[in-house]
Amino acid sequence: MSRSRSIDVISGASTGKSVDETLAQADAILHRYGYQSSSTLRNRINQEKVFFQDIHLSHVSKYIAMNRLRPVDTAIIEACDITPDGKVYLTTAIGISPILLEKASKIIIELNSFHSPRLREIIDVVVLHGTNSWPKGLDTPMSRVGKPYAQVDPSKVIGVVKNNEPDEVAEFSDSDETCVKIAQNVEKFLLDEMIKGSIPKTFLPTQSGVGNIGNAVMKQLGESKEIPPFYMYTDVLQDSLIPIMHCGKLLGAITCALTVTTKSLNEVYSNMDYFAKRIVLRPHRKYQIISSHHPNSE
Repeated sequence: MSRSRSIDVISGASTGKSVDETLAQADAILHRYGYQSSSTLRNRINQEKVFFQDIHLSHVSKYIAMNRLRPVDTAIIEACDITPDGKVYLTTAIGISPILLEKASKIIIELNSFHSPRLREIIDVVVLHGTNSWPKGLDTPMSRVGKPYAQVDPSKVIGVVKNNEPDEVAEFSDSDETCVKIAQNVEKFLLDEMIKGSIPKTFLPTQSGVGNIGNAVMKQLGESKEIPPFYMYTDVLQDSLIPIMHCGKLLGAITCALTVTTKSLNEVYSNMDYFAKRIVLRPHRKYQIISSHHPNSE
C-alpha cells in the first residue's frame, strides 16, 4: 500500500487483531498514538516505519481535548444503540469514546447487536470541565454521578454499520510458579500491614493492572480467607475478577472496559441483575483517568 494512503490510529488502549495487526501487515499505519500490543506493529515501530507516541493512557483524552495530537478526522465508535438526538449507548469499552465523539469531525457508529443492551446499567459517563475538577458526589467506589450514554452531534454521524461479533480478547496463560509466588508475597505484605494497623481490618479499595501477574495477585486475594471483601479500581476488568466477584469477595469494580473472553462476557450478560450492581464503566476523563483513580489519591 502506498504510504500516502496510510492513516493515523488513536486508541485509548490496545485493540483487537483486526485493527493494529491487520493494518500493520498492510503497511497502512503512519502514526500510532496510545498503547498497542500487536507484534507486527511493534516490529514496524522498531524498524522506524511507524511513528509511535507511547502516551500514558490517562493522558490520551487530555491530549485530544487540548488539540495536542493531530485533529481526529473520523472516529469509529462501537455502540449498543444510538438515538436520533445523539445519545450513544456504548458497549464494553468506554475509554476515550466520549472525547472522540466530541472532537472528531465525522463519526461512524458500529452498532453491535452481540452486546447486551443492559450494558447501559453499568455505564457512568461523566463530563468534566477544567483541569482540576472532580465530579460532585463521586466519593465512594460505586458512586454513579454521570449518564448511561455519551453524547454526539447527530449531524456528524456519517454512517451506522450493523455488526454481531464478540470482542477480540485473547486468553492469558495460566499463572506460572513465579507469578504465584509474587501473588503470595503481595498477600503476605497486605496481611502484615493489617496487623500493623496501616491498613484497617475492613481493608481498603485496591488498584490492579493487567497481565498474568495482576491476575495471579487478584486470584490470590480472592481466595484468601484472611483478606476481607473489597472494592477495586482498574483500567480494564479481566477474566480473573469475574469468579471472585461472583462469589462475593470482590464487592465492586470501577473500570474503563470489560476486557474479558467471550465466555466470561456471556456469564456477565446472563447474570446482569447481579453484576449491574457491582461494575461501573467510566471513561478516561479529559484531564486524568477517573475509572482507576481514587478521589483522595492526589
